[in-house]
Parts: sequence; C-alpha cells; structure tokens
Amino acid sequence: MPLCVVTSKKPVKTLAPELRIDELFPVGRETAYEMRKTDDGEKFSTKKIFLAADKIFHFFNDKSGDSALRKRAIKDAMDWIIDHQDDDGFWGGIQPPWIYGIIAMHILGYPQTQENMAKVLNAVNLHWTEQTEKGTRIKASKSPVWDTMLAVNALLDARASVSDSRLSKAVDYLLENENRYNGVSIGDITKALEITRSLPYRYFPSKRDLLFEACKLYYYERFFPERFDAGKASLKELIEVISQNMERIILGLSRSLGRELSVFDYNVMYFDALRNEPRFRRYMRSKMLDLRAIAENAVKNSEIKKGISAEFVERVFTDILSRCAHVQDNASNRVNLARILDDIGTFYKLVSA
Repeated sequence: MPLCVVTSKKPVKTLAPELRIDELFPVGRETAYEMRKTDDGEKFSTKKIFLAADKIFHFFNDKSGDSALRKRAIKDAMDWIIDHQDDDGFWGGIQPPWIYGIIAMHILGYPQTQENMAKVLNAVNLHWTEQTEKGTRIKASKSPVWDTMLAVNALLDARASVSDSRLSKAVDYLLENENRYNGVSIGDITKALEITRSLPYRYFPSKRDLLFEACKLYYYERFFPERFDAGKASLKELIEVISQNMERIILGLSRSLGRELSVFDYNVMYFDALRNEPRFRRYMRSKMLDLRAIAENAVKNSEIKKGISAEFVERVFTDILSRCAHVQDNASNRVNLARILDDIGTFYKLVSA
C-alpha cells in the first residue's frame, strides 16, 4: 500500500555523484538500456490481453494527475497505512513497508513531529538495529525466530540428528520466544475481536495500556464487586466471593474465545503478565495488601486458630489459587475449578478457630 502511494506521486531525489551506485550500469550510465520484448507468436493470448490492459491502465493513470478521485484514493490508502502501523512504528516486521511508509508520509507533507512519522523514524532505535564491529546494521526484518526456524529446517534437511545440540538449543530458543504477553500485537487483538485496527487507540494510548487494563479486570476487579470492603471482610467472606466469581470469569473468557480456556492457561497468563508488565506487578502487589489485611483481621478477630500467622494464611491461600497441580490431568475445567475451590474451603476449615 505505501508503494502505491509513492508510485502515484513518482517523487525524484537527485543524489550527489559520490552516492550513486554506478555498479548498476555495467557499461555506463549514458548507454541506452533496452529490454527486448518477447513475442509468443500468437495474435491473441492471455499474455497480450494483460499487456494491453496494463497499457490502458497506465494511460489513465498518467492522465488522472491530481484529480479528486486520485486524492480520495491516496487519502484512503494513507488511512489504511496508519491503521495498520504496528506499535514499534513498522508494518508487518519487514523493511520495505517501513522505507516506503516513510517516503509516502514525507511526500504527503507529514512533519517529522507527527505521531506516526515520529514513531516510524524512531523504529531504527528500537529492536531493528544490530551493533557490529563495523557499526550499526539495520535489519531487513525482525526475524531471529523466523531465521532460527529456517535454520532448524535446514539442519533437518541435511539429516542432522534430532539429538544434535544445535537443534536442542534452537528449539529451546523457539519455545522461549513463543508469543505470550509481549508477543501479542494490536493486530492480533483486533483480528481476534474482528474490529478495526485503530479502534483500540481511541481508548488506550498503547498496546501495553490495553493489556494492563485487561489484566486488572480479569485477574482482580471482576473477582470483587464494588461493595466488597477488604478492610472489613472476613476470610470466610473472601472465600465466598472468590467461589462465586472464579468459575464465572474463566468460563466467560472461554465463551468469548470460542474455545475452552483451561485454568492452567489462565494461571500461566497471570504469571506472564506479572513478569512482563511492571505496572500490573505493582498493582497486584498493592492488592495483595488487601488480602494481608483480611488475614490480619482474621487473626485479630480470632477467626483462625492461635499461632497461625497472617503471612502463612496469605501465602497458602494464593498458592492454592495459582498452583497447577490439579490442571495437569484430563479433568474438565469445571472439575479443576471445583477442586481448587474445595481445597480453599478445606484449608479454611483447618485454620479456622
């Protein structure tokens, strides 16, 4: 799409002689280079029909100039380009759309301070460069995972043993870089939701803001109604609230996804978000203080047996909720959820006075 905009404007930039690539002209720039046309010998053929159509389209393209239709087409194309720009300023992880995107925005008068132009110009300062002994190298694509996978295929085609240490390291690297919290793009989200790429930006400044709010919602806020007062709640009331909402949240997410979301996957996403989003980690740390307050109230009000500390209650409680022991078998989601909630109830009976 950026290339369509560029070719419609046909911009020309004269280079200084020392910047020209004369190697492209093996017998000199002044020589008239001509591509010999081939003839299939037939009066009418599919090839000739397409060539004739190409000439007609080029004729109207040259004559259209800056017509209203051309201006509207360029505007629509630029809207599409902006809507599909990734968070890091690129388009799709390869270099050509990046270069043509810059050229397209430049010839249409986008200043370097404009948000999308600034983002694409800054992309070179992110993960699109590599420092080498000879200086900074701009990558043609962000493809370490892609390249690793191709290298694995090449080794297998060369009949390398599956026990080859190089294959083991490569597979470990691929698994470590599997798409999770950081690997999800706005494009992935909008495609799954079947909405336009620009819509999330009306409500969230960035992908990280969107994911942060989603994690807050599905890992805390939907568990506890607004009327729930952690400062006054008993441990029994906390267990009742979680029991009422945990199954509803996970099964609701499953319906939204159109497939079953296992408790295991739900917990993995939680830990992935904690590890990769500092704001979410700080948020949950503050909310854990609410759990600590409930446990401390349980000690103070003699809701639990003497000698059991609030810290112990808090740790065991969160471990039961987040552990994976019950979700590694073939039991259904409902069974796994019931087991976890039953364990919480059993723990409460053991510690309650």
